[in-house]
This record gives sequence, C-alpha cells and structure tokens, in this order.
Amino acid sequence: MCERFVEREKSPKRGQANRIFDEISLAEFDKLCRKLDKFNVGGEVVKVDTTRFERVDFESYINRAKVFINS
Repeated sequence: MCERFVEREKSPKRGQANRIFDEISLAEFDKLCRKLDKFNVGGEVVKVDTTRFERVDFESYINRAKVFINS
C-alpha cells in the first residue's frame, strides 16, 4: 500500500491539495494509517478495492450512500 501511495504522490496528475510534499518512509506511512484504525462515524464500513480503478462500480456505492443518508 505504501508503494502505491508513493507512486501516486509522485504523479504530475496528483492534485496539490492531496500532496504531503515530503517523501515518507514505510514506517511513517504505517504510523499515519494506524491512527485511522479506530476512526468510526457509525454505520456500515464499505471497503472499496481501487486496485483496478476502472472496475469500481461507483453507481452502487453512490446508491448505498444515499440509502444510508436517507435512513
């Protein structure tokens, strides 16, 4: 996961608002990610595999979000 993040970070297509500006080590990246382990806003956790971004069924996730918001 860290390698993928670093590659995206280097991409000229990456938006300025999404950049961290400094290269980080795997240990630093892992530490930052672990802070999110207990993040909970309630509701169902929906994991989206974006390994093949073009295969993500966005419409189904949008519909799930609408159902959650309206319930």
